[in-house]
Amino acid sequence: RLYLFRDGHVLSRTRDHSKIESLLAAGKISEKELKNHPQRNLVTRCVGDRKRPPVPTFSEKIALEKKDIFLLCSDGLWDALDDDYMAETLQQTTLNKAIDRLAYQAEFRSYPEADNISVIALRWISDESDKPQEDETEEDELTQTLKALDAALEPGIRS
Repeated sequence: RLYLFRDGHVLSRTRDHSKIESLLAAGKISEKELKNHPQRNLVTRCVGDRKRPPVPTFSEKIALEKKDIFLLCSDGLWDALDDDYMAETLQQTTLNKAIDRLAYQAEFRSYPEADNISVIALRWISDESDKPQEDETEEDELTQTLKALDAALEPGIRS
């Protein structure tokens, strides 16, 4: 999952290709029912499935603000921790310390059945002086963001 945190709250997150996400989107279950639903591990699409590859979807645009935090993580993290705990932890300290704390807590809370835990975070540090000039396109802005995420991947990987 990819999360976008702002001011200690989840502003947005990607939706899983799973049975329970379909039920949630249809209004048949609530967010609170996701964690304990009996079909929570039923995946409808996944990376690497050649017969049914995931179809990219795009949500509405969200303007990034200074100090926004992106968190990309595996189910070993998000399945063990609730969104509020992750948001609070990311606000309290540096991202490196927060990632370590989140990974430790996820492993601790799901022991002895802990899943693999992968997580990376990026804090948006842009301000008014970094706004693109009028001749720059949205694609340029997206490319810059993706390059920043790519550059951050190597030093921040935790597994």
